[in-house]
Amino acid sequence: MSRTTTRDQKGQPVTAPERRRFDSAERQLLDAALAGQELWPYTSSGDPKRNFWNEAREALENYYSDTSGERLRAVPAGSGTAAIHVALGGLQIPAGTEVIVPPITDMGTVMPVIFQNAIPVFADLDPNTGLLTAETIARVATSRTSAVIVVHLGGSPADMDPILDFCRQHNIKVIEDAAQAQGASYKGRPAGTRGDAGCFSLNSQKHITCGEGGFVLVRSEDDFLRCLNFSDKHRNRTGVTDPNSEHYIYNGSGVNYRMSDLEFAMLLAQLPKLAKVAARFTAVGQRLDERLSKIPGVRPQQHHGKAISSYFFQMFRLEPDLVARREDVLKAMRAAATSVGMGVGKSYGDETLYRTGVFRNRNFFDTFGQPNNESPIWPAELVARQIFPDIPETVFDYKQTHCPEAERWIESSLQIVFHDGHEPHHADILADAIETVLSI
Repeated sequence: MSRTTTRDQKGQPVTAPERRRFDSAERQLLDAALAGQELWPYTSSGDPKRNFWNEAREALENYYSDTSGERLRAVPAGSGTAAIHVALGGLQIPAGTEVIVPPITDMGTVMPVIFQNAIPVFADLDPNTGLLTAETIARVATSRTSAVIVVHLGGSPADMDPILDFCRQHNIKVIEDAAQAQGASYKGRPAGTRGDAGCFSLNSQKHITCGEGGFVLVRSEDDFLRCLNFSDKHRNRTGVTDPNSEHYIYNGSGVNYRMSDLEFAMLLAQLPKLAKVAARFTAVGQRLDERLSKIPGVRPQQHHGKAISSYFFQMFRLEPDLVARREDVLKAMRAAATSVGMGVGKSYGDETLYRTGVFRNRNFFDTFGQPNNESPIWPAELVARQIFPDIPETVFDYKQTHCPEAERWIESSLQIVFHDGHEPHHADILADAIETVLSI
């Protein structure tokens, strides 16, 4: 039986490209880390050959300060989820207050809110971008709101200026979840550099990676020290000597979200590659947007006019009259994607986060098996009721949460995942398959 060869529009055979993410730069730096015979970032004995912790932080600060035009401070973290938690702790978001979040995102965006004893409040999304806006945030903001986490979903930056204007007027902290937006920009500045904190992931799926890891970007020295202490059990790694200072050892709380020298070595090798890697993703994503926008009934995720997406994945929606054909489209996409080494799927997640069991049943700490069918105890709710006696019951009941635009995104959208080995002509293979199936 002969194998079918995928061909492009000119009839030329197309094969799946290989991905070569790592080279001698990573090997040399990893060897240097191993040569120190100590992977602990704060070596207390001996003389390490390099101070990878300081070098990596300095590299991040220089990169993002140069590209944003503003001096920023970097705090390493063990993951993108840890980075969100570090930002919440470092910005001192009060327990029992409300943090606005989007209903379509990775669970790692929202769980740190729970574990910092705050209340996640879901805001609806813009129907064209699939992102939070100042208007959707304003609809759910209250005097109890202390922060909003703006997610640049799929690498597409949200329209930050109106969001920042609204939040500053109401004393609301803005945390940017830029885990999927490495290399993306908004009005000439990198995504994650405009809010009170920007949170990034370095796990293996991201444009540049340390295997695992992440970091937080902040501005002020106090925010830097607060985030750093929160990420490391409040150990005071910078040597504050005043015992009355909030930054002095154990004058506050923290957890262990450290990275090791192996991850720092990887970061030093990967960071110089980010701009080139992101540009390759952007080229493929923009080709997909261009092609898909010309297919009747297909609406690619829109991007802000002054933003450049780095396309962690490409999302598009089917118009209402075509949603019933989503399985047919997905089947055609899957066949084409397999031939060129891409991935495809429905939407981003199978349902909005507030419809998952952990939120519908509030299984945050006490899980299944409550005696006498009692409602699980939620510490954040106990605190909130103390400080806000008139707080509505609906704040705690996610079964009543309804974000219609987000639900339509889940029901009607599809995604395409590619890597930096792909080129625009690979995007054409997917677009051709979608155009063909919808023309039948």
